[in-house]
Amino acid sequence: MGYRENKGKNQKLDIRKKDVQRRTEASDEKQLWGGILYYLEHGVGGEIVPETEELCEKLENRSSIK
Repeated sequence: MGYRENKGKNQKLDIRKKDVQRRTEASDEKQLWGGILYYLEHGVGGEIVPETEELCEKLENRSSIK
């Protein structure tokens, strides 16, 4: 995938400027975070549909808000 994957909650995704893109779908965690960062950077809302339920769970597990 081009990024280092470590086990555990503090996994580094190595997201770079080129990864920050407007997206409507995401097939992996790096794409999902790149899309989220795009919307935050531009101050707009958006919708990103993860391809799998596992991707939603990964995002939830990274959140400090439960």
